Amino acid sequence: MRGSEWVTVTLSEAKDKRRNPASTGEGEQFSLIFSAGSEKPLQQGLHEFEHPDLARFELFITPVMCPQRDLRWYEAVINRAIRL
Repeated sequence: MRGSEWVTVTLSEAKDKRRNPASTGEGEQFSLIFSAGSEKPLQQGLHEFEHPDLARFELFITPVMCPQRDLRWYEAVINRAIRL
């Protein structure tokens, strides 16, 4: 969401960010890359997302370099501790 205006983004990629992806550790570290059209750019910051299965939630996203001129990419980095 940009202000009161919704912007459609698509999850394009999910990357494991753990130093050793084979380790089981006590947490998750991954990044999500979203793509969107270039006509309504989003600023770095906390944005509200809505998904039919996940409902509404907030993510901090940052614009990142995109090789295509007609698209914009945004990244969310997730570091989540898992308590057993």
